[in-house]
Amino acid sequence: MSEPALTLRAGESARDAARRMWANRVGSALVLDDGELVGIVTERPHVGSGRGPGPQRDRAIGGHVEPGRDDRALRQRRDRNRDDDRGGGPAARRRVGRRSAGGGQRDRRRLRRARAGSPRWGTHRPLGGLTPRDPRKTLGPGHGGRAVADEQGWVPDAITDAFSLAAERTLLNRVREGEVPHHIAIIMDGNRRFAREVGMSPVEGHEAGRDTLEDVVDWCLDIGVEVLTVYAFSTENFDREPGEVQALMDLFEENFYEMAEDERVHEHGIRVRAIGRTDVLPADVREAIDDAESKTEDYDSYHYNIAIAYGGREELVSAIRDIAEDVDDGELDPSDITEKHVDENLYTAPLPDPDLILRTSGEERMSNFLLWQLAYSELYFADVNWPDLRKVDFLRAIRDYQRRQRRFGR
Repeated sequence: MSEPALTLRAGESARDAARRMWANRVGSALVLDDGELVGIVTERPHVGSGRGPGPQRDRAIGGHVEPGRDDRALRQRRDRNRDDDRGGGPAARRRVGRRSAGGGQRDRRRLRRARAGSPRWGTHRPLGGLTPRDPRKTLGPGHGGRAVADEQGWVPDAITDAFSLAAERTLLNRVREGEVPHHIAIIMDGNRRFAREVGMSPVEGHEAGRDTLEDVVDWCLDIGVEVLTVYAFSTENFDREPGEVQALMDLFEENFYEMAEDERVHEHGIRVRAIGRTDVLPADVREAIDDAESKTEDYDSYHYNIAIAYGGREELVSAIRDIAEDVDDGELDPSDITEKHVDENLYTAPLPDPDLILRTSGEERMSNFLLWQLAYSELYFADVNWPDLRKVDFLRAIRDYQRRQRRFGR
């Protein structure tokens, strides 16, 4: 009879996992998350010359180069591509985006990913989706290939992707069997942290985050989420460096024009709306928003809300002002004011409150987002920066939501 397989829990550190594998004299182990198989980890046979965790473990995984050398190669490739692309500023990208909306848009996204040299998109991927020097590296869904007992190891994409795809398919089937959230709201946090970790500029980090958002729209359509609200830019974000704010405004303008022509939007009947203090945005951004909203205003199959120049407290103040005007005009008696009146005057009206709020980057706070609407929402915090979010991470959040028993305060 064969020995039972060694199992590791999702979230266990790579160092502890390798020590357990060495102690049990096994070269591979299954990664489980609440009883579900989410990946496989194997230790490269010649790491540490067969002596377990030791000085030799700092060498590369799968016969590739050492981490430091690999990191330099990634940076050099990114720098070369950036030099080749000089002269294509936001305005040039915007013109290309308008001409190539639809199929060409996805080609441009793939090109940006290749240029980034990001561990997620490049030749190698760091174990767990964290940086190669992050001591907090843990196991999670999709971990596959050759993992060593050091947080500086790299996992070849071909191997990692195979197990990630298997985990993704398993989770996708289970998600489809359960109740899918009607409305998901996302706090897209971690663009700048991601950029720092992979040696990119903040603007490049935001561009990478935009690519992830494009993927998330596809994932929501795939499982049948009808309402998606994303926190793109807060009122407090105006206090950032002027250059970064202007770059973001350029991205928003480009994105709204692209959404107005996006084949997915028209094929699936997605209504696009910007919610927030849009009156304080630059005129060119407002024009792009008007273009997207006017071309999708008759759709009602799906709803895609982009919170821009948004603040939860400001939203409540705005609702109170509107209610006060109704009282002042004699249309409403103060004693008749109910929660329904507040709901009807929120930016998100007439849509239902979010069932699930997902925040990336590991931070556990709401940051002035949907303060009224989140009263009975389920919260999920993913310990991955927004640009590094994978479909398997997204599905884990949905699966976690499905396991919960919602009580709505009862």
